This record gives sequence, C-alpha cells and structure tokens, in this order.
Amino acid sequence: EQLGESVRVMDRDELLTMIGSTRDGLLRHASLNRIPCPSRGGSGVRATLDPRVCVKVRGTAMIPEVYIDEKFARGGLDDLDLYDTREIEMVEVFRGGAVIRVYTSVFIRNMARNRQGPQPYLVF
Repeated sequence: EQLGESVRVMDRDELLTMIGSTRDGLLRHASLNRIPCPSRGGSGVRATLDPRVCVKVRGTAMIPEVYIDEKFARGGLDDLDLYDTREIEMVEVFRGGAVIRVYTSVFIRNMARNRQGPQPYLVF
C-alpha cells in the first residue's frame, strides 16, 4: 500500500504577497500552526522552553527540517529571516510542515543555466 504525500508549493507571486518577516509570512501562507517547542533539560524549574520554532504536525509539536537551496538550514525556520522575501523563488512544504524546502532566485537561475532541476524529496 502506498501512502499519498501532500505537498504545498508556493511560487514567487504568492511569496511576494507575504507581510512581515519571511519566516512568519511563510508560516501564515502555508497555514502552519506555530506552537511552543516541548521543554528540554529537566523538569519543573529547570525545564526551559526550546527556543527553536515548532509547528504542529498531526497533533505533535515538531521542529521542521528546513532546507535552503538544498542545504540543511541549521538554524531551522529562523534562517529564513536571513533572506528578503524578494530573494525567494519557491517554497515546498511537505508532511504538513515537517519538511520545508526553500529555493532562492539565484539558485533556480543557476539550476536552469545548468539544465538541472531540484532534487526529489524522498520519503522514508
């Protein structure tokens, strides 16, 4: 049995309508629910909220895997604010927000020049 995989693709025209930071605009446009990440480092007084951004995926708080120009973004969603919305050509959101792939205009132009396309997203 093969499971279907949903993907939400946002192109440049849609991205240019975003208001606010690139990260917050993407969360809104992709209809992702930003929620506090689970506590880490103990319990009670010693527990601290994880400072990273989590999204709600199938009822569970997850830190999304973020890739910018096919490279893993160590800063996650926060790395999106390193880019102006006008620099982004396309965004793909997989598995309800568990995986987000962002492509800059420069990267897309270079791929087109070299007659290449984005790497396929493989689900394991």
